[in-house]
Amino acid sequence: MDNLIDVAEYPLPLIAEATRATRKIGLGFTGLADALIMAGLPYDSPEGRDYAARIAGIMQKVAGATSRELAEEKGCFPEWEKSTYHPEKKRRNATCVTIAPTGSVTTMAGCEGYGIEPVFAVAYKKSTNVAGDFEVFSPLFLEACHKHGVARDILKEVARRGSCQDVKGIPGEIARIFKGAQEISPEDHILMQAEVQKHVDNAVSKTINLPGTATLEDIKKCYRMAYDLGLKGITVFRDGCKEGTVTIGKKEDPSGRKVLRRGEILPRPRSAHGMTHRLDTGCDKLYLTVNYQPDSGEILETFITTGSDGGCLVYTEATSRLISLAIRGGIPVEEIVEQLQGTHSCPSYMLARGKGRNLSPGRSCASAIAYKVAKIKKELDKKYNGNSEQVAMLADGHMLCQCGQRLEQAEGCLVCRSCGFSKC
Repeated sequence: MDNLIDVAEYPLPLIAEATRATRKIGLGFTGLADALIMAGLPYDSPEGRDYAARIAGIMQKVAGATSRELAEEKGCFPEWEKSTYHPEKKRRNATCVTIAPTGSVTTMAGCEGYGIEPVFAVAYKKSTNVAGDFEVFSPLFLEACHKHGVARDILKEVARRGSCQDVKGIPGEIARIFKGAQEISPEDHILMQAEVQKHVDNAVSKTINLPGTATLEDIKKCYRMAYDLGLKGITVFRDGCKEGTVTIGKKEDPSGRKVLRRGEILPRPRSAHGMTHRLDTGCDKLYLTVNYQPDSGEILETFITTGSDGGCLVYTEATSRLISLAIRGGIPVEEIVEQLQGTHSCPSYMLARGKGRNLSPGRSCASAIAYKVAKIKKELDKKYNGNSEQVAMLADGHMLCQCGQRLEQAEGCLVCRSCGFSKC
């Protein structure tokens, strides 16, 4: 890793200069959760934290000793004399150990736990075009269940819940060890990071999972606790705080909204409330009708007709149909508006405005429609107290990767266990 600093190419000279001045490397590990499970130690126990600290301590000790040997052989890093190591401790590298995000690496290594994270869940749903939906279990969990003779119907209940906690028929020994990230208290997440941080001279990538009921005060306590324990940084993630985030087990949407599978289109309702507005464009008049749900204010569809000289009837009808299809397919209205507003200027629009005609806001029929739809949505949001979020493109409540599989929240990143994609 030290040699790579010299041969690597950098995007900017300043980055190359700073990197070679301190020669920081990021030796780390992944799969801590797997190791704890194999050792029979709960992630949220003092024994588990001590085990993790010993692993990190050994890595730091060996890395530090090797860096000192390299300093004797090749010299200290250029900024050594300005560092806290000078003059007694010779080092080739300013820092040696980092617990970095390891989404893709963990997937390739076949581990279940990313970095120092606990397992995400003991069971989750996977979707394929050929086999459809099926349940996937943690291999370590299945192995433990087979050893204890856990029946298949009990495993079905675990799959339904996405958890083995409080499931009748699951031995206490298994339930004690196999806890998903959401089943571990925020305090235990932070305590684990603190134990590892003691032996890491860079930062630690870690997500502190909070329930959806967490308050501002709960989050404040997490940051205060992390600060008091000397952590360099934490990532706090409150369940459900982002539209489309992953949920474990079968959960109902409290708002009663339809959860769409990818590619699913909501059927047109038999009746809806609506408003018709006149738009003055470069091609004369357009009449835009926006229909919405009377109980929630969610926009459902649009209809566009033209006046006697209102431009291309086929074009406006096609635009109206596509807007309606996109809305009922789960595309947020804001995204549709952004696309329509991004269209080029219409010569007829510019000519009419140049002649002094009072036109609707916009630079084309498409952008005029977008401005009006955005205004209507804003009015509906205000009227219905903000309870008008559009249906998101979800599959059973899970955010999907491009490969079609669900994404997991780990190490402050989104990762796909199927194809190895990760985004931080």
